[in-house]
Amino acid sequence: MDLKKYIVPVRNVFLVIVVILVLALLETKLSVFSKAGKFFFVKSKLEMVETPSIIQKVVGINELISAEYCSETYCSFDNKPVFEVGYYIQKEKVDNLYIYEKVKNILLNYAKAGIPDSRLSEQFSTDPSIDHLRDHKQFGLLLQLCAAQRLNDKLLEIKNKSRDTYTGRKFKNYYKDRKKALEALQDNKNADIVYIGRGCVQVGVDFQEFNEQSISVTEDGSLIIKGLQVGILSNSINPWFIPNKIPGFEFWDSKKERDLNYMDVTDTKSKCLENLRTEALGVDVKLNGLKSTITSLAHLLNAMNRKYDKYIVETPIHDYLYESIVADSLITQEEILKLNRTDAWITQELDSGVSIEFKDSEGATLSDLYDKLIQFCQRRNQIDPIHILDQLVLQKSRIETP
Repeated sequence: MDLKKYIVPVRNVFLVIVVILVLALLETKLSVFSKAGKFFFVKSKLEMVETPSIIQKVVGINELISAEYCSETYCSFDNKPVFEVGYYIQKEKVDNLYIYEKVKNILLNYAKAGIPDSRLSEQFSTDPSIDHLRDHKQFGLLLQLCAAQRLNDKLLEIKNKSRDTYTGRKFKNYYKDRKKALEALQDNKNADIVYIGRGCVQVGVDFQEFNEQSISVTEDGSLIIKGLQVGILSNSINPWFIPNKIPGFEFWDSKKERDLNYMDVTDTKSKCLENLRTEALGVDVKLNGLKSTITSLAHLLNAMNRKYDKYIVETPIHDYLYESIVADSLITQEEILKLNRTDAWITQELDSGVSIEFKDSEGATLSDLYDKLIQFCQRRNQIDPIHILDQLVLQKSRIETP
């Protein structure tokens, strides 16, 4: 197929992206707001696209802001944990009963497969499919609360005894001790310094290395955009926020008996800034910035005389998904559901009928993403719910099974 006819369109693609950067600069530096921007762009886009010298006029304009997250966050200097003890104990009870039921079912399945009771520990210790269960701290607790001494006898006890045994006296005493320990920790939870921070995180694309080689056209006429990466361009808490009305940083409380130290205050404010960034990642700010960038480009390019029905964008999409899930240092059931809808992020269709396909520029797959999340859970098995880790392992197994 003759690709010469695509040379001009590809060049136009590059020039339109440059035009977008010019408009971004005008709006940022000269306060040209969206309505005015649209007016000037519509009136002048063809002239600008057809003028190669525009490239020389935008030297130094590298970034396009495509998403913004603004919020209020707070942070304490000492970072001592604050949590509701009763809720924490209840979650731990759920975890303990979950792993009891899981291990019991595995042992019963071994019996159905003809494995004698005398070899339960041998089979259980070498079964690679349950590595994540065997190594989890909840399994260690389950064994600890068994009356037997040897591993094989402990497994037999789990296999043969009823669920009521594991809600009985031993577990009740364990939870009683846990409650006392957590309440003692809560008695010392008062933060030295607490600050509220209000600010914004801006996300977008850095076009510094972007050039005509970053764009190509396939034989079927699909447009490929290579090397596109979304990053945090700005993460700031404006100390004045809304002058004379709402401060960006606001002192909330202090339990210090001594005078406030300047470095304590600056450290606390820095933590507010990091909290803001973490929150932004957790609400998919990079993924939304990526979609916003490509959607805008698709609409603009399809307004030209050469239309593209499909855009293939090479970017580290699985890294963005991983960051959004682990940003708050905890994997939830809702985020597991998000993983099940990963295809909706990889392939999207715009209202105009244009399709967008994101290809991982680093060659990572969904299976690789599950691996990273499983490793994340395993590093934190003192914190993450056991059923989350178990679901990740099972989901990875499903997608790898033909």
